[in-house]
Formats: sequence, structure tokens, C-alpha cells
Amino acid sequence: PGSDRRAEPRHAALAVFAPGGALRRVEQRRKSFPFPNAFIWDIFRRLLSDLPRSSAFEPDILTWRIMAVLPELIEKGGFDAPCRYFRSGSDPLKLYQFARRMADLFDQYTVYRPEMLRAWEQGGGDEDEPWQAVLWRRLAGEGRPAHKGAVLETFLEMAGQGAVSQDQLPARVAVFGIPSLPPMHLAVFQALAHYVEINLFLLNPSREYWGDIVSAREAMRRKRQLSFDGFIESDLYLSAGNPLLASLGGLGRDFFRMLLENLDFEEEHSCFGEPTENSLLHALQSDILMLRERPGRNAPRLMVGEDDLSVRIHSCHSPLREMEVLHDQLLDLFDSSADLKPNDIVVMIPDIETYAPYISAVFEGMGDEHRIPFRIADRGMRGQNEVADAFFKILALPGGRCGAAQVLDILEAPAVLRSAGMTTGDLDVVRGWVRETGIRWGIDAQDRQRHGVPAYEQNSWRAGLDRLLLGYACGDGDRLLDGILPFAPVEGGQAHPLGSFVDFAEKLFAVAGGLHKSRSAAQWADFLEEVLDLFFQTSRDFEEELEALRQQVRRLREHAGAARYETEIPLEVVRNCLDEALQQSASAHGFLAGGVTFCALLPMRAIPFRVVVLAGMNDGVFPRTPQPAGFDLIARRPRPGDRSVRSEDRYLFLEALVSAREQLLISYVGQSVRDGSSLPPSVLVSELLDVIERGFQLKEGRLLDQLVVEHRLQAFHPAYFAENSGLFSYSRENAAARAARLSASRSPHSLVSDPLEETDDMNDVSVDDLVRFFRHPTRFFLDRRLGIRLGEAQAPLDEREPLELDGLENFRLMNALVEDHLVERAHFHD
Repeated sequence: PGSDRRAEPRHAALAVFAPGGALRRVEQRRKSFPFPNAFIWDIFRRLLSDLPRSSAFEPDILTWRIMAVLPELIEKGGFDAPCRYFRSGSDPLKLYQFARRMADLFDQYTVYRPEMLRAWEQGGGDEDEPWQAVLWRRLAGEGRPAHKGAVLETFLEMAGQGAVSQDQLPARVAVFGIPSLPPMHLAVFQALAHYVEINLFLLNPSREYWGDIVSAREAMRRKRQLSFDGFIESDLYLSAGNPLLASLGGLGRDFFRMLLENLDFEEEHSCFGEPTENSLLHALQSDILMLRERPGRNAPRLMVGEDDLSVRIHSCHSPLREMEVLHDQLLDLFDSSADLKPNDIVVMIPDIETYAPYISAVFEGMGDEHRIPFRIADRGMRGQNEVADAFFKILALPGGRCGAAQVLDILEAPAVLRSAGMTTGDLDVVRGWVRETGIRWGIDAQDRQRHGVPAYEQNSWRAGLDRLLLGYACGDGDRLLDGILPFAPVEGGQAHPLGSFVDFAEKLFAVAGGLHKSRSAAQWADFLEEVLDLFFQTSRDFEEELEALRQQVRRLREHAGAARYETEIPLEVVRNCLDEALQQSASAHGFLAGGVTFCALLPMRAIPFRVVVLAGMNDGVFPRTPQPAGFDLIARRPRPGDRSVRSEDRYLFLEALVSAREQLLISYVGQSVRDGSSLPPSVLVSELLDVIERGFQLKEGRLLDQLVVEHRLQAFHPAYFAENSGLFSYSRENAAARAARLSASRSPHSLVSDPLEETDDMNDVSVDDLVRFFRHPTRFFLDRRLGIRLGEAQAPLDEREPLELDGLENFRLMNALVEDHLVERAHFHD
């Protein structure tokens, strides 16, 4: 709707995207692309000049404000739920986590329950959770608070009185990629429509009116509620229409109903394509579009061809096997469709962080012949930022014992290693030094005392570093110098790696000591920026990752400063805050950037692609089932239009189904990797299979047996290379291994064809030789009789103090003592 249709824009045109959409905010040709919340707050600030750029009621700022006032309010009494949570005493980390939960909840109240907050501000309260009203009044203060709900009232009053200047507004607004909007946003757009042109671009899965259809479960619930004597079921007119649309489309159904009830449209344009039924996928989409159910009066069961590959469901044993199967399926699609390109394919996964390593392992590990270009989008910074990973390992030092492996794990990070001026070759040398000098854990004697053990320095980092430095300076490892045994193997050519390593260790241990101290949020930000400067040098390879981390540290200072929170907090609170921020800061970089797109199941991801793949559709994973807090008043008394994560996920599945142009592939972990037992898929996949089984059929056989493909545990299983098995593989390596196995003789070959000659030492067997023989007969035989020595993998660094000498160390010690004794005896006789 809109009344102003002038061609010349007064300000840049605005397009409002769904959160998590494909495009981020950009400025190009006087157009901007904000998200709904940012757009609405910007409109408020244009009309109300006294509003700040960031509201004090934003969750990031409100969290610190709640932390400041909550302890005082709890002491006054009446806060039953918080008291139960803090039963074990005052814990700063628990205080932060509770404050964060309340800040998010209050933010939801400002959008979905502004009238409730207004009543609280006027002295009212909730009969079930009265403490929330007390807390809110303390946060709102006196006067009219500047949260979204209160500002909305002011904005609507101005718009209703004609007090809005058109020069302060954009010329037109386009809203698209949004499956639903809360009532607050609709009220803003309705008010703006009197001044600017508002265009809504909405994905409607059906061209028929479907606002009154209900799923089978909802119909049964209503029948039970309305049962009475003389009840005639047909009087309820509970139509299911299309079962998939009725079950999955609840979110869209309620949203379209709200649009029709609350907005006045001047023009409405329908852009539906003509339905076709030339494949199973198109028939499913056509039934949704036409709002019909199979089998029915106008839609009998449809015959599906045996060569119909438009819908396939793959049951695998693990996420890795899902990606291996997907790679083979995509190669087969490219072979069968010459015009199909990688950017015609999207792979949507509910848990993209879990699957990202398997995607990279499979799609990057193929040779050039079978390599498929791909991009992964929507990953959080925490999962893909190597600098952040090393940074959080440094922050974890106070919670550990500074073990040998823990410290070297930090040094192994490429960004840290480069900043220390060392190479991977130097790292191997350092690892040998740590092993040989007996470094196990603990910085020094004082650090060990903090862990509740006696203050001794043996096998600590201080003892090991002193041995290394003294060994380089003296070069004599036979005599104690001031109680320290020099480590002689350090040579003059190793001065640079030794100096770099000691410098890194000293800086790291100094930082570890500083992390034990409590500071204010601003002081923590200053300290953490110093840590970043110490261990991470700005370089082209890590510049973007380092800047993203610095930005989160700066936001810590800004948010706490805006809340005027100056109380000292421990490291655990800061670490939790930064980790949460990095986890939530997912990047859309890589979406539609060329190649096959791997992304999360988010709004505006289900745009039309020739091939749509839904991977990781496991039971219990999708749709999500979040557990609201017991004091969440929205969850306790829901209303139409409230946000429901589960309903959003169901609607995303429907959008993905109707967005596939040619093929829909679904995969899930459907077989146990331990015993091969069957595991159910997501309930949404089961509903899709039920609809297909009821409405479609093969000429011969069961349709689901053709649609659902059960894969083997291993990619090299013989079935993938056998004819008429229904399985296939493009792996040349696995095919070659299979062929070699078939061509090889099944009779075992003897390792030694002729008898071995006897040796002189065969008659003299020591007890140690006997023990080694019974411990590993094959290794003993290869070593003693054939002269073949099997290499052993390098053992991991030990972080336990040696309480007794092992065989090799005992031999070395005894040998050294004997040699020293012989040398002294020779000197004595001389």
C-alpha cells in the first residue's frame, strides 16, 4: 500500500531483508538493505531526533544494566525465580547468564507485548511473575523509556496526527525475503504507507485461499474441544486442503491472515506459474499450489515413472557418509545434465557448524577430475576464525595447569607461530626440547601452589627454560650449576628458535598471571587488546579474522560503557560474553559466491535453485525444539503472531520444497554406525513420505523403496561397484582397491619362503628378549631375524610428572653412571 508514488526519490530507496538473509547491509546507487529491526529503529530516529543510535534496551546493553541492579533487588525479596537460580551463592558467571536471558526476554516483550510493559510502567504487574514488573520498572526509570514498544506509541501518534514530514522518509520501501513479521512491524508499515510507497514481495506457496485450512492434528484437537451432544462433524468445516501445506505452512497461514486483517492493499499482483505434473517433485508442488489432496475427487493417485529421479532420500550412517554420497550424487547430476552448473545447486543444512568439517574433507579431498567448486556460508566466527581459536586457548590458561601440550598447542597456531618469528621446523625442535628437559606442567613453584600441591619447580616450565638457557650459555650438561643441570644439546645455530621460544613463553606466562585478576569491562577490553598485540601481528592472511576479534573486544567496552557498568568481573564472564558474540556473528560470506552453495536453513535461503539438497535432516535436530524459560510469559500465554522457532523451521522446509526447480535431494543419518539399526529421519521428512505414499504409486512395486536409498557403512563397499545394485561411486581409488581384491588370490602367501639360517645369538636369550617376544612376536621376529625395524609414531607430550624411570631412561641413567665411574677411575689411576 502507498499513496506517494512520485518518481524522484527524496532519500535513498530502502529494501528490508529477513534476518540471516542472503544480502547484508550495503550502500549502492542510493539504496540500502537493512534488516527489519534496524530499519524501524532508523525510521524512529529520523522522526524523533532525541533517540540515540543504540537503544539502552538493546539486549547487548540491557544485559549489563540488569547485572547492575539485579543483586540489589534480590536482596529486597520477592524475586523467587532468580533466588532459586542463585541458590548456591553469588556467582558472577551465573549472574551474567541470567541477565543475558532476561535481556533477550525483555527484548521479545518490547516487540510482542508492548502493552504489558506499558502496564508495568504504570504500576501493574503479572500475577505469576511479579518480580519481572519490578525489575522492568527499575530499568525503565521515570518518564517515557526509549524502548521499541514505547517509541512505537509515539510514532503511531505522530503518524495518526499527520505530524510526519515526508522529507525525513525514504521515497519507497520494498520488503522481501521475509516469511513473517510481528504485529509491531506491521503497524509501522501500515502507518508509513500513508506517506511512502510500501511494496511487499511475499512467497505464497498456494494461489488459492488457504487461511482456514488445518492439519489433521489440529482438526482432532478442535473436534475434542467442540464435542457436544448432537455434534455433526461436518458442521465444523475443518478442511485440510493440501496436507503438506496444512502441516508445514502454519506460520505463513497466520501471517497472510494478519496481512489481510491489518493492512489495506491498493494493488495486489499474483505471479504464479502454471502447474505441471511431469515429475514427482512438480506434482507435489502443483498439489500445494492448487490446494488439493491425493487421492481425492479431482486428484487421483498419480503414476510415477521408474526413471523419475526428481525426489530422492538417502539414508546414511554418519555425516561424513552423507557428504560422500552427496559428492557422488552431484557428479552423477553433472554427467546426466550437461547444462547444470555448480551454482545451480544449494545444500541447506540445519547444523552447518557440525557438517562444515566433513564438507571440507570430502569436497577438498578429491582430485582435479572430480573436484566440485563450493562455498560454505553462515558459519559463526568462532568455528572458522583461527585467530579466535588461538585467542580463546590463551584465555583458557587459568582454567588449566599450563601443561606441555596445552602451551605448545597455542604456539602451533599459524598466526601465533608467525608472530613469534618461528617456523614449523623450529616447532619440531622446540617439541623435542620440551620432551627432553622433562617439562610436564605448571609455570613455576608458585603456580603449582595455586593448584593445591607443594611448591616445587621440578618438571615445570621455569625449570625447563632455565635448563635450556643454561645449556646454551655453558654447553656442559654433566655438572649442576647452582642446582640446575644444563641441557647440553642446545647448539649455537639454534639461538634464534631458542630465543623466540623463550620470549613467547615468558609473554604467555605473564599474560596467564594477569588473567587471574578481576577487572571492569573497560579494563578487560584494554587488557585483551594488549594480548592481541602481543601474540598476533597484523598480516594479510589473518587481517580480517583479527579485525573481527578486535571488533568484538571493542563492543564489550562500548556495551558495558553504555550501561555504565563499572563493577569488576572475572575472566569467566568476559570469556563467555566474547564466545557468545562470536558464535552468533554468522557471516553470509560465500552465499551465491560461485560453486555449490552450502548454507544453513535460514529465511531467504530457499530461493529457486535447479537442485535443492537438504542434508542433516535427522530426528530431533530439525525442526528445532527450544525450551523456553519457566518464567517466559510469552510462552506461558501465547498469541497468534508470536514467534515460534518450530513453526519457522516447518515453514522453511516447505519453502525449500517449493523452491526446487528440477530435483530435491534429502539425506539424513538413518542407520546406526554401531550396529546398523534403523534411525528415523526428521518428522518433516516422514510427513513428506506419508503424503507421497498416499498420493503416488509405481506401476509395479512400492514407491518408497525407489525413493529411499539405504547406503552402506563404508564408501568402498562392493555394492557400489556391482551391477544392478542401485548404488554407484565415482571414486577411482575405491574401485582400484576393489579390483585388486577380486584379482588377488585368496590363499595366504608366506612372508618367508625358505627356512632362515641359524645365528650364533639364537641360543643365548635374555629375559628382556623373552619379554619383548611375548609382548609383540611379529615385531620381535621382524627386528631380530629379518632386520626390519617398524617405525613408531611420536608419542604425545606427557603432562604427568615421572614417579619412576621407564626402561629406556633407566638404561641411559645407568649407562651414564657407569661411564662417569670409569672416567673417574681412570683419572684416579693416572
